[in-house]
Amino acid sequence: QDFPPRPVRGARCVTSGVMSSSREGGRGLEQMRHVFVKTGVISQASGSAYVEFDATKVMCGVYGPRQGGKTGTATNDRGRLDVDVKLATFATPGARGKVGQGDAELEFASLLHRALESAVLLDTFPKTSVDVYVTVLEAAGAELPAAVACAAAALAHAGVAMRDLVPSLL
Repeated sequence: QDFPPRPVRGARCVTSGVMSSSREGGRGLEQMRHVFVKTGVISQASGSAYVEFDATKVMCGVYGPRQGGKTGTATNDRGRLDVDVKLATFATPGARGKVGQGDAELEFASLLHRALESAVLLDTFPKTSVDVYVTVLEAAGAELPAAVACAAAALAHAGVAMRDLVPSLL
């Protein structure tokens, strides 16, 4: 059995118990999301990127490799990758009154860190840190894949040694 299941031509999508040939956002079952990627959008960062997956908009800045890091001096022979994710207060409908990171943002940062750390060659910059800051500007679905693509593009723009770009599923 194939996992994940492959789309079948002529298949229908079940939404709220009603058969449909399109998804909630109006895309057809075989239609891809509109994707836009631009690097070099933050001039002060070592590398940066802006990604749009349909209406989802994400911006990422990469700083480093630099000595130490935001949590202190790295003392081991490997580099350190720090990931911080923020959801803009205007990204989703409804009020967000929190000042710090919420549980969802911490979980999001953990998932993004796991996706990126396997691709970044941390051994190539010992006792240094690479900081990745991701901001979700507009959340309209597929935020994690957009953040993964954005962070990978920003790391590549910064010249951080990687095995390959990190793929993300839409």
